[in-house]
Amino acid sequence: MSSENPRQLAALYIDRLAGIVPGTPYHTLPADVVGLERRARDGSGEEGLTRLRAEVLAELIRSRPLPALYRTTDEIDRLFARSFDRIRARCETPIDRHYSRYEDRYLKDLALCRGIMFPAGARIVQPHMGYPRSIVSKGGFAQRLRFLSLLVTLKSNRPVFQLHVHPDDLTEFDEPGWRRTLGRLARMLVANPGTLAVFGSSWLYDPALASPSPRLAYISALSRQTGARLFHLGADTSGDAFIRSPTRRRLAESGAYLPQSYAAIWPRKELIAQCADW
Repeated sequence: MSSENPRQLAALYIDRLAGIVPGTPYHTLPADVVGLERRARDGSGEEGLTRLRAEVLAELIRSRPLPALYRTTDEIDRLFARSFDRIRARCETPIDRHYSRYEDRYLKDLALCRGIMFPAGARIVQPHMGYPRSIVSKGGFAQRLRFLSLLVTLKSNRPVFQLHVHPDDLTEFDEPGWRRTLGRLARMLVANPGTLAVFGSSWLYDPALASPSPRLAYISALSRQTGARLFHLGADTSGDAFIRSPTRRRLAESGAYLPQSYAAIWPRKELIAQCADW
């Protein structure tokens, strides 16, 4: 990127992002955007890609081109401001090359700056998504009946709020923070009456996680208490369960623990009834 102006490339990049259809997964970028990133890397290596991505994020924060895809509450607006402060500080010190070395973290911050995701505390959230109908093929007969019953109740599998963990923002990743997050999600459902449910899938929702990691047991327990339907998806192969826990890794190596992935789906009426006052 030594021969190209970073701001000009960033402007092209942002222009190409504008054409992405709402509901496209946050980590899916158009081919021409990928091409711009390749140009930046070919020109100045990893440093060039880092500078381009930092410039894109900084310009999105400056211009705040948040699309009118959903309504926010005042508390979500405050969380946006906090997220932008964090991202802005990172962009001002691109020498660490964080945004070229951690692809998914960059894509999540890009989604926040584009406004296609919103921060809710312990999770970031992408609206206008759908939960997979393929859940019906998972688990045993009883689980399939439960899932079909939920489909009948909700009448569709979209639009829903889809939850994600952001490793760069774990300030509320504890039981009080999860309670606050569920309350914020309930109030966002009130503000967005067309959204049918909240959906997440992760090894974190596994009810059996209480055995190897008692301190994380609150995630599954509170989810079930607040109306989430849990559906077993099979063994988790992401490796995320081991990143921050040598204990879980040792248990897995000995065969005593195998991370299992679960889908959690909260119908809007139940989450609002349980958590709107949290």
